[in-house]
Amino acid sequence: MDFDKNNRLLSSQSLVSLGLLSGIAVPIIFWSKVFICSMILGNYNHVTRMVSELGELGTRSQYVFTAGLVLCAILSLYFTFTLIWLCKQLELSCS
Repeated sequence: MDFDKNNRLLSSQSLVSLGLLSGIAVPIIFWSKVFICSMILGNYNHVTRMVSELGELGTRSQYVFTAGLVLCAILSLYFTFTLIWLCKQLELSCS
């Protein structure tokens, strides 16, 4: 029975660690996505054009940009829920 409790504790610690690491991964993925999509588009200028133009309908980078946004959104939600759960476990104020 102790093994089961320790195993559950270890798995919840792993999930919390992954949740917190996802907060670090989001900006890395976002900026990587911007760089990759600008390379795919070819004539993109980071100074004069908007980031949303990388995902415009009909562009070659449309699907890569959308996939990156969805991944960032999922990881952001995971990070947020992990942070809320961790604050409640540590009895910290979430307001």
